[in-house]
Amino acid sequence: MSKNIIPMGVINITPNSFSDGNKYQDQDHLSSLTTSFLNFENSWVDLGAESTAPFNDPISDEQEWNRLSCFVEQNIETINKFKTVSIDTYKVATIRRFLEVFNSGIESQIVWNDISGELSEVARVLKDYPSLKYVFSHNLAPTRDISSSHMDYLCEDILESCLVKFQEALAFFKNEGIDLDRIYLDPCFGFSKTKEQNYEIIREFSRLKSLHNKWVIGVSRKSFLQDLSYSDNKTQRIIESEYFHHALLVLFMEHKLGETIFRVHDPQIFQHALSAHSHFYKK
Repeated sequence: MSKNIIPMGVINITPNSFSDGNKYQDQDHLSSLTTSFLNFENSWVDLGAESTAPFNDPISDEQEWNRLSCFVEQNIETINKFKTVSIDTYKVATIRRFLEVFNSGIESQIVWNDISGELSEVARVLKDYPSLKYVFSHNLAPTRDISSSHMDYLCEDILESCLVKFQEALAFFKNEGIDLDRIYLDPCFGFSKTKEQNYEIIREFSRLKSLHNKWVIGVSRKSFLQDLSYSDNKTQRIIESEYFHHALLVLFMEHKLGETIFRVHDPQIFQHALSAHSHFYKK
């Protein structure tokens, strides 16, 4: 496997995530999943304690922290087996508290996976924690506290919006003296985008990829892929969406984006896509 193609295993520490809420409270399931992801060199784990699906209400800082800290404390040995731990939160208080509380207990590289698309306070956090890396996401919600209301904020030209947001973010970090090697860009599929706009970004991604050499790509189990299924059964639509996910992973691997982190729920899907890519695109 190329050292620049890396899986990020999704662990939703939530009761209400759209596909796996509360699933990882089962220690046997968690152990099996993490073992599978650890078979990949340099794999990441992504820990999220709040569902940002539009049909869920936001939760308080304290609720999110209680879920996250309890999970980390109970599973710290497993978490430390990963080279990188991504903390999926749009709350500045949560990422700061995590870094302070687990500063000595977490041996892995820490990444702040921030879906807000809001740069306020980010530079200060990155300067306070010089080893922290950061994922900047395309989300058009105007303030951090309403990040999960992203579907209330859309635009007409999605590609132009992504280009402008990403260019502005990179210029911001450069002006703040923050090494761009610490920054990842994420199109944030499913956020502030209609179904057709998600398809458009996939189709026209070559217009974005030259902006930066570090990307996070996450289309696993997204509703716009489920809509490609003809089934009326929700579970079946999720299963079938992973067929499309597999094909898209192969496509994005061929984009050769530099360091690319693929956010996935099922390690087998990633493994099959990696194998297919190596066979289809042999040089």
